Amino acid sequence: MRTIFFVMLAVVGLGVPLGGQEPAPDPKAPAKGGEAKAPKKDGKKAGTQKESKKESGKKADAPAGPLTVQQKSKAKNRMRQQLQKGDLAALERIVNNQFALADPERDRDVLSHAAFYRAGLYANSGKPQAEVLEWVNKAIDYGFLSVAGFEGLGLIPDTIKNSKEFKDRMARLLQEVEKLLWSDFEKEVRAGIKNPSTAPLPIPVESGLSSVKLDPASFQGRPAAIVVTPTHHDGFTKELPHLEKLAAKHADRVRTLVLFSQYDAGDKRRIEQTEKYIAGLEKNAGVKLTLPAAVVDRAYTRPLDIPYFPANVFLNADGKVVYRYPNGYISEKHLDFILTELAASAPPLPPPPPPPPAEEKPKEPPAAEKSEKPAENPAEKPAEKPAKKPEEPKKAEEKAEPKPEAKPEEPKEAPKTALHIFAPPPGTRTVYEARLSQEIRILRSALDAAANELNPPAKLGFLSFLIGKRPATPDIGFETLLEEYENAHPSGLLSAAI
Repeated sequence: MRTIFFVMLAVVGLGVPLGGQEPAPDPKAPAKGGEAKAPKKDGKKAGTQKESKKESGKKADAPAGPLTVQQKSKAKNRMRQQLQKGDLAALERIVNNQFALADPERDRDVLSHAAFYRAGLYANSGKPQAEVLEWVNKAIDYGFLSVAGFEGLGLIPDTIKNSKEFKDRMARLLQEVEKLLWSDFEKEVRAGIKNPSTAPLPIPVESGLSSVKLDPASFQGRPAAIVVTPTHHDGFTKELPHLEKLAAKHADRVRTLVLFSQYDAGDKRRIEQTEKYIAGLEKNAGVKLTLPAAVVDRAYTRPLDIPYFPANVFLNADGKVVYRYPNGYISEKHLDFILTELAASAPPLPPPPPPPPAEEKPKEPPAAEKSEKPAENPAEKPAEKPAKKPEEPKKAEEKAEPKPEAKPEEPKEAPKTALHIFAPPPGTRTVYEARLSQEIRILRSALDAAANELNPPAKLGFLSFLIGKRPATPDIGFETLLEEYENAHPSGLLSAAI
C-alpha cells in the first residue's frame, strides 16, 4: 500500500495526467518561454519597419541644427579632404548632408563652405553658368568672402572664371569685403577701448640696451602702443617706417614702445646681437629706430599668447589692453586709426608752463633835438592866403620891456611871410627862441610898422635886412638859413634888400 501511494504522488507532481495523455493547450494561456503575443488587428502587423523608416524620413526633412562647434569643424575638414583626394562623390554627399542637417540661420559658417563646394561641383558637372553663379552668390550671402578661394577653386573651369559676369562679381566682392572688414575693425577697436581687459600690462622698468633709452615714467597715465618682435623679422622691418612716422604724429598723446623678445633677457650674447641689429637697421632697412625699446623674455611674452609676430598690443591710460591686432604686420591705415582713437580717449594734456620773462633791453637815450630846421621849399607849400590888414602899430616902448619868465606871445593870425622860415616847430622851445625872444618882437613890430608902405616882396627884403643887422651868432645859423632861402628863390630881392 505504501509503495502505491508514493507512485501516485510522483505522477501528480510531474503534471502527467492519469491515463498518460497531455491536456489540450489553452488558447488563453501564455506560450512557453515567454509572454503572450499581441493579437493582430485587421490582419496587419503593428509598427512595421517600413512605417518607422517613413517617420524617420519625415523628421529628417526638417533641419536638425544648430550643429555644435565640433560638428561644423569636422564637416569643413571632411569637405576639404574629399576635394584634395578628388573624391567628388563623397564631397557631394557631405555637402548635401550639411544642407539637410544645418540650421540656415545659426550654422551659416558651415553652409557657406557647403555652398562654395556646391558651386564648384555644379561647374565641374557642366551645369549652366547661371546656376554656378547662383551658388557663388549663395556662398557669399552665407559669409564665404574669399576672392582668392573662388578664383583658386579648380572645380570651376577657366571659361567661367574669365567671363565678365564672374570677374564683375569678384570685383564687387572685393569692395564689399574691404568695407565689411573695415567696419568690423572699427567696431572692434572702439568696443575694446570701452571695455578694456581687467589686468594692466606692465611696462619694463629698464631697457637692457645701451643704445636705446627707456623712461617708464613717461608711460604713466598715457595710452601706449607696444610692438613685440624678435630681431631680424621681415614683418617688423616692413612696419617700422610708418610706426616711427605715426608715433611722432601722436607723440603728444600716445606713447610707443618696441620690445625685442628673446629666451633669456639676461643673455649678454643675445643682447649684443640685438644691439648690432638695431645699429644696422638704418643701413640694412633704410630706417633708424628712435623709439624707446627694451629686451623681454618668455616670462613676459607667455601671458600674451602671441600667434604671430610682430605682435601689436594697445593699452589705455591705465595700462590695460584694449586691442590686439590679430594678423601680425599692421598696415599704416589700421595703425593710424587705432592711435587716433587712443589719442581721442586720452586725458587732456596739462597746460604748458608759462614762458620765462623776457629780459628788458636798456632803452636808448632819445636823440638830441636839432636846433635848426631845414628850410621849407615854398614851391611845395600850398597857396598862401592874403595877409589880413595888420592892426594899428603900438608904441615900441611898451614892448621893449618883455617879461623874462613869460613865453613869447604868438600872434593871433601870423602873416604868411618869410618870418615862418625861422620859427621853430610848434610845441618846442629851442635855443633860437630862448635867446632871441626880444629880437623877434622887435622885428615883428618893425614889420608891422612898415606894412602900409611895403608890398610882400619888400616885406621879405626888409625883414632880411633887419636880421642881417643883428650881431652874428654862428650857433644859431641864421646865415645858413638865409643862404638856403636865397638859393631857392634867386629873385635878387634878398640881396638887393641887404
